Amino acid sequence: MRTTILTSFDEAIADFRDGASLMAFSWGMAGTPQNLLRALIARGSRDLTLIAHHVMPAIVGKSVLPGVVTLFDLAHQVRKLITAWPGTSYIGLVSPMEQRIRAGEIELELQSHGLLTERMRAGGAGIGGFYAQTGLGTLIAEGKETRVIDGKTYLFQLPLTADFAFIRAHRADRLGNLTYRGGARGSNPLMAKAARTVIAEVDEIVEPGELDPETIVTPGIYVDRLIQIPDGALGSAAHRRTALAKLTGNA
Repeated sequence: MRTTILTSFDEAIADFRDGASLMAFSWGMAGTPQNLLRALIARGSRDLTLIAHHVMPAIVGKSVLPGVVTLFDLAHQVRKLITAWPGTSYIGLVSPMEQRIRAGEIELELQSHGLLTERMRAGGAGIGGFYAQTGLGTLIAEGKETRVIDGKTYLFQLPLTADFAFIRAHRADRLGNLTYRGGARGSNPLMAKAARTVIAEVDEIVEPGELDPETIVTPGIYVDRLIQIPDGALGSAAHRRTALAKLTGNA
């Protein structure tokens, strides 16, 4: 399948329906697919299943960065959350996600960071499940199959897949091959393999052959749609400078 290059974030998610499942990685201003998330918020898709390592706002120290979109902002569109950190208390407040979880409006599946990553990897690799010890003797173990292997008890963990993955990469070529910068690499490559429709927003799109093959992490075969972040848009260098200036009072 050829990667489709688009110029509109709204067009990129035009087929995102109510009840869909979404994987997205959130890491700072430059590691979060902010423009795709903002388009999804504006679209208003409801009853989402969100798979993410955390759903916290963008925080530097004890301050929330102004004008930065994260998974935290999807709180009122989520029906089920699979995460290691559900965005509960932060800087002394209770988040909207936590409020909805307590009210029973969001189904929460709590998982360790490591197992969440491994479940996504299994989903992308077509593995039907695996056994691990994490969670034994806790609420996480309730309802899960156990098995004794070499005298040790393990929990059976199911793989994770999703209808969509929103990916934040650094550079791409027109074939959809992706490179990442710093912590943005995180679980983005795993999510790109575990989702049926993969949409990536990137800083720059170059011609095939311009990327060093040794730096390509996600092959283009996994990427369905690609969009370059416009100058000044969310996550761009100009946006990062503006947000930090507002935080420090130098705007």
